[in-house]
Amino acid sequence: MKQAFPIIVVVILAAGIPVYGAAQDSPYVGLGQRTIKALSPEDIAGYAEGAGMSLALAAELNGYPGPRHVLDDAEALGLSQGQREAISAIFDSMHSQAIAVGRQYISAEQRLDSLFAAREITPESLREVVGEAERLKGRLRVIHLAAHLETTALMDREQVSRYQHLRGYEGAEQDHGAHH
Repeated sequence: MKQAFPIIVVVILAAGIPVYGAAQDSPYVGLGQRTIKALSPEDIAGYAEGAGMSLALAAELNGYPGPRHVLDDAEALGLSQGQREAISAIFDSMHSQAIAVGRQYISAEQRLDSLFAAREITPESLREVVGEAERLKGRLRVIHLAAHLETTALMDREQVSRYQHLRGYEGAEQDHGAHH
């Protein structure tokens, strides 16, 4: 039995089985190099460009079409010129608001990151900066979700149903107040 112990240790080490005290891989390895630790470069670009960032999934997946996708499929949806103009205005307003608020959100996250990096974070500043960041992210969601509501109100039931089909949401057609 005395010789079994060294053999077991060699087998464990050779197999790469973690042992107590061995370095563990972390899902966060490499993220410390980010400009803003909590946001990927793709997240930063998305918020800065007013992208949807999945903020309107509650609307999109419950049968409320989004203005960008409706405009992309305007022909297939049979949108009238009036609908196109109105939905384009909704999109333009949503997009400009989302860019402005998205950039404010990035700044709040940058401030939070900077306070931690400089070791200047306090319980008070933590509550203030996180509160501001979350308030801004909430505003972004409202901006995107409201655009879905406004867009849906301009479409008839058949257009909403066709949108659902085009987007691959079979069986998701519901009556959400679309009219015409």
